[in-house]
Amino acid sequence: MLIGSKNMRVPLPREFSVSEFDNLVRQAARPTVAAFLAPWSRPCQLITPILQEVQASYQGKVEVVTVDADSHPELGVCYEINSIPTLLYFLDGQMRGRHVGLASKQAIISELEQLLGSVWPVAVSADEPAPAVHPLLQTKQPKSQQA
Repeated sequence: MLIGSKNMRVPLPREFSVSEFDNLVRQAARPTVAAFLAPWSRPCQLITPILQEVQASYQGKVEVVTVDADSHPELGVCYEINSIPTLLYFLDGQMRGRHVGLASKQAIISELEQLLGSVWPVAVSADEPAPAVHPLLQTKQPKSQQA
């Protein structure tokens, strides 16, 4: 099953059980955004390309997982999903954040930065302050923008 417009479609993950999903988000080596969506929901259709942009911008640094809430009601019950879209943010095997409703790319990235900032030291050393963005969320700038 696919969610999204004709030009921007993202496949939903394979069928999985509650324990498989739980293992997926709890054993992830990087921050994970789990998006609970439904193909009939207009807000879900609108957020799908945003999730694709986040995944593409932070490929290999942030995992984005989509869940068809209609096909997996047991996960909805387990994670108390009462409305869609709902985004759950996982780090180090723990759910650390939640957003209900449509969200912009910047709002999702801000939530990830805040999430990482809560467990990330402010400075690496006195001589070397921490970068403004967590290393996991840094993207490569085009060569024309690099100094």
